[in-house]
Amino acid sequence: MSVQEMKDLRERARLTQAQMAERMGLGKTAYVDLELGDDDWKKFKHRHQLALERASLSLAVERGDISLALPSARRDALALARLITDAAPSPASFTRWLFDQADRDDPVGDLARDAKADPDFPDGTPGDCLDYLSQPRFSAGRKALMEALDEYLP
Repeated sequence: MSVQEMKDLRERARLTQAQMAERMGLGKTAYVDLELGDDDWKKFKHRHQLALERASLSLAVERGDISLALPSARRDALALARLITDAAPSPASFTRWLFDQADRDDPVGDLARDAKADPDFPDGTPGDCLDYLSQPRFSAGRKALMEALDEYLP
């Protein structure tokens, strides 16, 4: 990871330096110093790399654009998705559980009603549902699915 890659991500995401600094948990001055500095690893520390990976992952999820997630963040997210999928009690029971939430007055209930009405909604694992909801038209659905998974998984 280099300072140039950090700047490239910020520009691809169309963020100002101040916005990127906030996402990384840095002050604007600290961020600008990093971005304007040379590729000297004394300034760009491991904590900056971790903050940048986290920022790239949240940007990718928020915008439905996987290209915004740095490769290291994508690998970690995929590994986590596999763990989540493997932790589910049974493939069909998640979809049944989700459909049972249709009476709720919150994002999970909205997702459940939309899922029940969608003939293409997968009847499978949480990972299948996440794959389906990763289409750009479902940006709100991904957040609701994450809330549902927090409740559903042990």
